[in-house]
Amino acid sequence: DNATLNYIKIGKSDAKSSLKYTNTLGENATLNISFFDFKNSFNSVETKLQNSDSSLNINGLIDLQNNAKVEYDIQTNHQNKSLSDIKFKNLLNDKSSAKLNLFSIVEETAAFSKAFQNSQTILLSDDSFIAVAPHLEILIDELEASHGATCGDLDEDSIYYLESRGIKEKDAKEILLNALRNEVYENLEN
Repeated sequence: DNATLNYIKIGKSDAKSSLKYTNTLGENATLNISFFDFKNSFNSVETKLQNSDSSLNINGLIDLQNNAKVEYDIQTNHQNKSLSDIKFKNLLNDKSSAKLNLFSIVEETAAFSKAFQNSQTILLSDDSFIAVAPHLEILIDELEASHGATCGDLDEDSIYYLESRGIKEKDAKEILLNALRNEVYENLEN
């Protein structure tokens, strides 16, 4: 109860990893998770928000190259008034791929809960691939909830603007990618 945990996972190993997280939060407890994936991994996160005013915040950056593959299976169960906010930024290059299964259920006992899911992807090559499945199962009317997934390329107008200022195309793309990465890094307290 009344606890806050800030957890950071940085996946940079060439070895494939498989991690399972099971979380149960106490009353007025907050769990902040930051995932940074640069290599292969499979991750399963199950969280029960069974106590009043508990909060789960997940911020993820999947930044892959070559043939790297990352998968997330995130399940959140709101059993009492609580908050879940799940956000991923995905930058996929070469033949890399990612799969995100985001499932949140808001029980009848969780009035006035908030459940958010968001995934934004930039595909940097024709061979990269992502599959995102956001899913909300809502069993009550009094709540705030949203989910969404977008996928696209780097903004050509932004690249052109930077090039018109004398920045090479490669450097302009890196500036834009770093801006996206920084949106995740800014969520870190330390």
